[in-house]
Amino acid sequence: MATKILGMTALTKLVDKTKKYVNDKKMINVMNDSSASGNYSVVLGGQGTVPGVCSVSLGGYSNAVNGERAVAIGGWSLLCNGYNTVCGKNNLEPTAGYYSHNNGDGFIVGNGTLSSRSNAFRAAYSGDVYAMKSINGTGADYAELREWSDGNPNNEDRCGLFVCFDGEKIRLANSEDPKDLLGVISGNPCIVGNNYDDQWSGKYKKDVFGRLLTEHITWKEETDNEGNIITPAGEGDVYILSEDYDPSQSYIPRKDRPEWGYMGTHGELVVIDDGTCEAQGRCKPNNEAKATAAEDGFYVLERIDDKHIKIFMR
Repeated sequence: MATKILGMTALTKLVDKTKKYVNDKKMINVMNDSSASGNYSVVLGGQGTVPGVCSVSLGGYSNAVNGERAVAIGGWSLLCNGYNTVCGKNNLEPTAGYYSHNNGDGFIVGNGTLSSRSNAFRAAYSGDVYAMKSINGTGADYAELREWSDGNPNNEDRCGLFVCFDGEKIRLANSEDPKDLLGVISGNPCIVGNNYDDQWSGKYKKDVFGRLLTEHITWKEETDNEGNIITPAGEGDVYILSEDYDPSQSYIPRKDRPEWGYMGTHGELVVIDDGTCEAQGRCKPNNEAKATAAEDGFYVLERIDDKHIKIFMR
């Protein structure tokens, strides 16, 4: 039967009832051979060692949560440092993060053994993501979000039509456009570039190559009212906010704005055609941005129905 826990008082009663203990630093152990020695730290279920401040080991066995505000979830022999969340088993020791800078690892899935630690997946606070093997998706093309030169004022669904570069932006293609400037508006891309889904593209300062600029900062130790260390002193790098960034403005992702479209440039894409294209033949855009049969052009993989074909672009 599940027990609802509300606050430290109720948790103290629950732990006392199960013959475990809450010590004078608000630390909880609920299994023999576990240790929650960090201020405000917890070991719940399983077996773990938590010297980190405000950190938790939930389930699992032989987990070590050494840093502040970190979490180990289940698994076997997980290693955590500051601001890491780790699950799985036998992960590589992560780089500690911190709330005021962009260094360190945020989330890790371990997949190693006791004799050979490794990670299946790792997401860093820098925004970089790492995987041991393939990233798999059901889409079959690479696309980039590109802005329409006409702004798509009527919010038209242009999926499946050929497009061509118009300076930095895109427009509907015609029969005279060169092949190397063409793409197709994708309905189901596997990988999307130029996305900026979570924040405005100009939020942080960048160099000419698009690399985010950082500055080095330091911070002082923080303690609670009883003098216990909550945040150790430290240092790290943070991204530099642009002077043009206004946090009071709400941000709408590019994919949700009519003036942007998914321009598929590589892989398998569905195209609207004029009925002339045949499987294993070639196609190019006509003056309505639809596919039409051609002697030289993009390879037609198959005809889907009377109005749609599947092509391969590269």
